[in-house]
Amino acid sequence: MTGRPIVVWASGEIPREIDDGNLHCLWDRCSEGECRRSLLNHVERNGDRFRDRYLQWVEGLADIECHGSSLVDQLVLNNGLSFWWMTRAAERSPWRSNAVATVLRLMALEELVREELPPVVLLVGADRSVEKAIKGLCMDVGARFERKRSWHLRLRDLKPRPHTLQAIVLFGKLIGQRWKFRRLPRPSWRSGDDSVFFCSYFENLTHDVTEAGRFGSTFWGDVPEILDESARGNNWVHLYVGAHSAPDVDESIDLVRRFNREPSRNDAHTFPEAYLTKGLLVRVLRQWLSLLVLSIRIRPFTGDVIRPADSPWLRAVMAKDFAVSLRGLEALWHLLLVELFDKIAAEMPPQASGYYLCENISWERALIHAWRRHGHGRLLGVAHATIPYWDLRYHQNWKTWGRRLAQGVPEPDHLIVNGPMAFQSLRGAEAPNGFVLRCEAVRYGHLDRRPVHRRSQSEDRCRLLVLGEWNGLGTSFVLSLLASALPMANRLIDVAVKPHPSQLPNDAELATVGGRLVDGRVEDLLGDYDRVLVSNWTSVALDAYVFGWPMAVTLSSEELNFSDLRSYSDVLFVSTPEELATFLSMESPSSRPRLPSQFFCFDTGLAGWRKTLAES
Repeated sequence: MTGRPIVVWASGEIPREIDDGNLHCLWDRCSEGECRRSLLNHVERNGDRFRDRYLQWVEGLADIECHGSSLVDQLVLNNGLSFWWMTRAAERSPWRSNAVATVLRLMALEELVREELPPVVLLVGADRSVEKAIKGLCMDVGARFERKRSWHLRLRDLKPRPHTLQAIVLFGKLIGQRWKFRRLPRPSWRSGDDSVFFCSYFENLTHDVTEAGRFGSTFWGDVPEILDESARGNNWVHLYVGAHSAPDVDESIDLVRRFNREPSRNDAHTFPEAYLTKGLLVRVLRQWLSLLVLSIRIRPFTGDVIRPADSPWLRAVMAKDFAVSLRGLEALWHLLLVELFDKIAAEMPPQASGYYLCENISWERALIHAWRRHGHGRLLGVAHATIPYWDLRYHQNWKTWGRRLAQGVPEPDHLIVNGPMAFQSLRGAEAPNGFVLRCEAVRYGHLDRRPVHRRSQSEDRCRLLVLGEWNGLGTSFVLSLLASALPMANRLIDVAVKPHPSQLPNDAELATVGGRLVDGRVEDLLGDYDRVLVSNWTSVALDAYVFGWPMAVTLSSEELNFSDLRSYSDVLFVSTPEELATFLSMESPSSRPRLPSQFFCFDTGLAGWRKTLAES
């Protein structure tokens, strides 16, 4: 080995001075130099290559041989669905697991190690899975591995991890809360050769429509009206989300009863939990116990057996997620949805077509499998929101799409996207012919009808609108960064916080920035503020960008860039209090509205949706 020794700082620490002749690889973002590399920066600079490699690598996990058969075959449930497709690894969600970003960092480290060929790799900090992975990398390249433990801990590392007893207790509480849905009578399912099925989250309800006793949601815009015009029967299964801005259980039950009250209407509505029974819960617990035993017996991501694969040492990082997926609360919840969707699909009369809000998460696999198993018609996923570059739930390696289907993954017949931005992000032109369809962005119609705002600025103060995200940690980072930046600004800052519908900041966090909560649509709020501060993870940044408001996006040094505006050179990203203070202090430029049609498809007549519905 001829290169410099490599020191990997995986504990969150950043050394102040580096002059020892080693190459220092830091886990998170940092300034780089001759002896200093940021693994996260390396991933971002070479995003296409790492994203494609990750997709290829994670697909191969399904084929790991365990006791004479593949992992995907080992996890087949009683109804024929492999539970592998409902695990965190198969879901590939960076929202629910740190493993995605960890594997990407380790792939970046592998490139640097193979380029440098160091005689020794010294690891500072990191948990056991990362230690095991880097040790495996060193064995692969012939470098000596050394470990220096760090006592630097982050609060999230101290959180209790899911285990079997905790899972049963939490599942019992969840069932106790949702047992009320059994008060709903079974719906009078609409049938016929042209009947249509929908599965949707029960939130973002349209107030004036629901007050009139009809279902309306910004997720679907005017699509229900198209169905009313054509007098087609349509059946809706709603997923209760429990967000602070959504109806609670009792209110949800009352609303669905009102929707179903008028027998002359063409729609029927229910919740999966309306089908709960004691016998169903017994089946769920039996399946869960089987998975629990299986997860202990097969252990595909631990042990010393090295199977041929792309960088097999990376698999150690997935061990914790695999255990949680098969033993924790989410395993029980996913098994429950498998049973509930199967019961609904069996009872419902044959449906010509079906549509569901698609985020490529685990419950969708249960729905798709039940839909196919009981012989319903064409099924289409609707990607209702934007698709960030690093949201790997959506992204596919289209070159191996046929192989993915051969593995048995439940996929829709078509995926509907809402415009050129999502189509390009998915590389839709490379997808199988006709799989990716484009329809109008019914959720974003407000951008096409956006009002003209005039900003009145004050010379001595700045009015700042903070847009939060669904993740409490992300919102906390924004507010803590702002709290540190406020004393550095050269003017007074009036702070208003519009939280995400599913996540309210706590009073202490608001107090640190002297902020107040506001509610309403972004387009209605913007006229009262001079500039906008948004979180890395929220898609509402695109709304502010289209309206042309001066905006900064916060970006933690520990995170990938999940902003929809990641590749836009005219978007300001801030990671430090100093950078944010500069944004707050600078002279505010004039508004620069953008054409929303460069991001989304719009047509007041919804020609795309009408065509797709007519083909069902």
